[in-house]
Amino acid sequence: MGDADRVGTAFAKLAGLALADSGGSGRGGALLQQEIRKLAASNGLTIIGSEVQEPEPLEDVAKLRVNVKATGLPENVARFFQSLSGYRPLLFVSNLSINPNQRQPNTLRSPGRETYDNDLSIQLDIYAYQLGDME
Repeated sequence: MGDADRVGTAFAKLAGLALADSGGSGRGGALLQQEIRKLAASNGLTIIGSEVQEPEPLEDVAKLRVNVKATGLPENVARFFQSLSGYRPLLFVSNLSINPNQRQPNTLRSPGRETYDNDLSIQLDIYAYQLGDME
C-alpha cells in the first residue's frame, strides 16, 4: 500500500468521525445546532436556548461548539446523553451542569392532589470536529 493509499484510508476513517466540510461559511455550527436540537426533541427535552460559538480553526479541522440549555425528566436527560454518545460523527460534551428545576406544583395532572414536576435543567457545551480548511 502506497503513501497516497494510506492517506486516503486514514481520511476515510476520519470522515466517519467528523462533520463534512460545509464550505467555510460558518454553516457548520448552525448545522450542528440543528442536529442537537433534533436529538433533544426526539428524547423529550425542551430546549430553553442554544448558541453557536465561534469555530476554532485547528490544522485540518475546525472545532465547532454549541452551548445548550434544556429541561426534561431525568429519564429523558439520560436518553439524550445516550443518543449523544451513539451519534456519528462524534459529539463531545464539556462544561456540563445538571440541576433540579424549582419545584412547581402540577395541579393539571392530578387535580385536587399536589404533585410536583421532577424536571432537570441542563446546560452544556457540545462540540464536534469539521473537516476542511476553515480559512
